[in-house]
Amino acid sequence: SEEKLTNAYKQFAIVLNSFDAMVYVSDWETYKVLFTNSYMNKAYGNIVGKICWKCLREDQPDSCQFCKQHSGAPKGDYPPFSNQWEDYNNISKTWFHAQSRQIQWVDGNKARLVIATDITQRKIIESALMESEKKFRSFFDNAGIGMSLCDISGNYLKVNRALCQMLGYSEQVLLNKNA
Repeated sequence: SEEKLTNAYKQFAIVLNSFDAMVYVSDWETYKVLFTNSYMNKAYGNIVGKICWKCLREDQPDSCQFCKQHSGAPKGDYPPFSNQWEDYNNISKTWFHAQSRQIQWVDGNKARLVIATDITQRKIIESALMESEKKFRSFFDNAGIGMSLCDISGNYLKVNRALCQMLGYSEQVLLNKNA
């Protein structure tokens, strides 16, 4: 009955709108957006009926590289293709971890389901960690005093030039010794 169908759609919408991620479906061949969840609508407005890559990417002349990888997929069983990637979006100024999967849409045609989670904070933290590691490595390597990192058994894991000079051994020899 029509009431059951309406209730099923409402339940479906509740589930997809509860994700803290962008969810959209686009036609496999035309890239026309067929569905977006509320998170997606907040970020980009209502883009249903529009070409996804024209709405979600800035200055892009064609479909995204991630979708092009599967553009020649054979027709048939679903879902033969899935893909994951991380990407920076220059419109929203955010990093995303995205997963796409080929699905069969309600009209029977192939479609692309994409779920994109904002990972901007993680990328900021990773960048800060890499910068901190770079500073530590520079400090360690260029210190005027002998320094080493050892494991719990006293085996050298890393030694700097000053320690090598002080002890009269090469880095390779020290790394094979016990402190």
